[in-house]
Amino acid sequence: MVGGAFVQKAGAERTRIARRCRLSGHGRGDHPERCADGDSYHGAEGTIYWGPSPMWVRINNLLMVLAFYFYAASAAKGAKIWLGTKIRHPQLSGFSVWAIAHLLVNGDTPSLILFGGLLVWAQVEIQLINAQEGPWVRPARAPVKKEVVAAVVTLVMVTVVMDIHFALGVKPWG
Repeated sequence: MVGGAFVQKAGAERTRIARRCRLSGHGRGDHPERCADGDSYHGAEGTIYWGPSPMWVRINNLLMVLAFYFYAASAAKGAKIWLGTKIRHPQLSGFSVWAIAHLLVNGDTPSLILFGGLLVWAQVEIQLINAQEGPWVRPARAPVKKEVVAAVVTLVMVTVVMDIHFALGVKPWG
């Protein structure tokens, strides 16, 4: 009967993982192995504090557009687009927005450790760079054409990343 108990325990574990996948929005239907293989982030044990409600998913998506726009602001060489003239560290700030967005829709312990830790790292890095480099001199403003290009690239990249998430079994649109 030892073998039977093992199979029963394994089945219960698979059901628990499938439930966790559904609550976190990961995995594809009845294939929880696509969500957790036991050695990955999704295989990590942890309490689920909240799941991705429709409201948080929508806010997450808006924050992701903003995060990619921050990245676009950091990519401009020389004269910067509007946001690059207002924020000293647009890439680290965008990374922080990305982490916050992911915390809104992933309320389990492994997510809090992963995304929360990355958020803390980005904020500490901003403070360390500011302390090391001294006062910031605002860069010149780029022409409007550069701003339009940044907005278009942002929307294209958000769409591509959302499509990749969808292909991996994560439903970024809720």
